Order: sequence, then structure tokens, then C-alpha cells
Amino acid sequence: MPPGTDLLLLTARRCSPAIPETLRRLRTAPEAPPAAVVTATNQDAYVADCLTAGAAGILHHDIAPALLLSAVRILVAGGSVLFQDPRTAVLPLSGAAAPSAAVSAQAAVSAQAAVSAQAAVERLTTRQRTVLHLLAIGLTNAEISRRLGISGDTVKEHVRTVFRELGVPRRITAALLVHRAGLLDRLRPDTT
Repeated sequence: MPPGTDLLLLTARRCSPAIPETLRRLRTAPEAPPAAVVTATNQDAYVADCLTAGAAGILHHDIAPALLLSAVRILVAGGSVLFQDPRTAVLPLSGAAAPSAAVSAQAAVSAQAAVSAQAAVERLTTRQRTVLHLLAIGLTNAEISRRLGISGDTVKEHVRTVFRELGVPRRITAALLVHRAGLLDRLRPDTT
């Protein structure tokens, strides 16, 4: 890829296994820019595979131009986005500060994945669960730092540990896992 590339957009009209494989290779490349997948599929397994492989975003090919521009700006700034088919019902990520993302209402996590996520969350410290909760409702590291009164470096370390324990590469993947496994309420600071 050319030096100075800010963002890669990978197009997948169908559920091509080449896209997640390309994302996995990019994730190991030094100085790789963020990558997003532009796709026509609504298959949750494929979307999850792309996110787990390292996609910073999933954009439906019918996304409105203004939303596409916003999504690109968010991705280039280091954020994550998930805009699936606008013709299907969506369930927004909860929380007042939820990111510009939506999860298909038909999405369901398997019982095994939910149990695995639950076990991973149990291994986290109370502070790490609080950070995961705030991350899952869409707060940035800077917002988490201010809310908890801890340094940005400490937040980054907690986020890295959370990613490692959950086995996810990105914020959006962690947030989706929490939401799909129904763990958000269990992570609230007053209940952990």
C-alpha cells in the first residue's frame, strides 16, 4: 500500500473469505491504516468474522453519501463504525453517548459465545469491567479518563487488557460482544 494511506476500504458484495483473511494480514503489518469493509451482506456471522479479523468498520453498500463521509472521518480519526443495511430494523447501541453504530435486530450471540464472554468478563478487575462498560456505551479513552479520574495511559492499559481477555482486536468488537451477550447491565459500575 502507498505510504501515507489513511484508510483502506475493502469491497465485498458477497461473503468472500478473502476479506477477513486480508484484514488478518493487514493487522500484522507495521503501520497499517485502519480498514473498513463495504458490503451488501447482512449475515451476522460474516460481519462478526470481519470485525474479529480487524475491521475498524462495516459499511453497507447502500449507505447514504453523507453517512459515508461521516464514517470515513470517524475511521480516519481512529474510531469504529457499523452501518448495516438501512432497510432492516436496527437496535442502537445503548447509552447516552452511544457511537454512530447500529446492530442488526436479528443478531444473536450463541450460548457458547455468551458463556465465553461472561467468563472473560469475570476475569477482569472491577476497574477493567467499569472501563469495558464505558467503552461499550461509546465513550472515548479521554472521556473514560475524565469520568474515572485516571490517566489516559492507565485507561489505555485497561483497554488493552480487556481486549486481550475478550480476545478482540478493536473497541467496536468488544462493544458488540458485550451488547450481544447481554452483559452491559452486569458491567455497570454500581453493580460490579
